Amino acid sequence: ALGGIQGPPTGYASIDKPWEKYYPKEVVDFFSELHCLENIRKDVDDGRVGILKADNEIYSFLQDLENVDEIVERFWDEHQRFIKEWYLKTQRKDDVIVSASPEFLLVPICRRLGIKHLIASHMDKRTGKLLDKFNYAEQKVVRFKERFGDAKIDCFFSDSESDRFIARLADKAIKVVG
Repeated sequence: ALGGIQGPPTGYASIDKPWEKYYPKEVVDFFSELHCLENIRKDVDDGRVGILKADNEIYSFLQDLENVDEIVERFWDEHQRFIKEWYLKTQRKDDVIVSASPEFLLVPICRRLGIKHLIASHMDKRTGKLLDKFNYAEQKVVRFKERFGDAKIDCFFSDSESDRFIARLADKAIKVVG
């Protein structure tokens, strides 16, 4: 459960008013219901999402798993086939994967694909505790520059709006859909 987070048990009256100026009511209603406190609580309780707390601990499936490495390898055995063909055809030796995902989840697929450069969130795979700042949004720029200085990014691909900060470093940024 969400512990001390307060809010109405259902509904979303607190967030609908400002957005109605900019978006159709149907759009506001859809996203407001999707992200209302009741649905967030259900997703957390069902184990679909974790909550990042002030002490950098994320509650997730990790705490109950015994062999995380084996589970991650099996995941990639099943899901590697979903990597888009266009990427496999255009992959370069100097590709860099920059992700908010925990590093231990991506190391196996990077190894399989021959990707040598990975910048991801450092998380203890046994406890789910973040070991440093979450590699998200502006933090991706910080971590990239720490590792590569002012190196040029020729082309950047992302499916996330939160990557707009690092995308600004690229000569060409492409939004991936699907």
